[in-house]
Amino acid sequence: MPCLVVYYSFSGNNRILGDHLAARLNAPAAIIEPASARTGFSIFLDLLFNRRPRVLPLQADPSAFDHILFVAPIWNRHIAHPMQTAMASLKGRVKACSFATLCGAVRPGQIEVITKDLTSAIGLAPANVWLLPLTELTKAVKGPVREEDMIERVTPEHLFHFKPQIDAIIAALGSR
Repeated sequence: MPCLVVYYSFSGNNRILGDHLAARLNAPAAIIEPASARTGFSIFLDLLFNRRPRVLPLQADPSAFDHILFVAPIWNRHIAHPMQTAMASLKGRVKACSFATLCGAVRPGQIEVITKDLTSAIGLAPANVWLLPLTELTKAVKGPVREEDMIERVTPEHLFHFKPQIDAIIAALGSR
């Protein structure tokens, strides 16, 4: 099978992106679910102590797919810890992968950090990394604003503002 979309979302933003990409790619989606409830405080502790929370087993066999598109938030420059846990459990079973995220902002070196996270977790460098920053969405919708006034929750309609990036993802993965 060509592609599987695997996503994790705490706020719902990357769920919207993951579902949209799966529909556009005509690909199945698999959701990463933490084994226990997550809160902002538990996420803070994960970041502080570099903890990897337990997640439920993936409900799809990644080795049955030619390519896995991982979709997850970025927390403190790194792929969200529940996704990193899930990716580590797939090590050696992924043939090729890419990564996409709806993230707050893009920091210098961000793609390199994500590439390192993926390579470390899966043992395989991503073919592509796409960043869809909410700072760009906020500028398009509200004009120039301070970072604290940034749009934090997206709707499916907001994805229109990322059409060039989403079209690039579909072009890169749709031909597999």
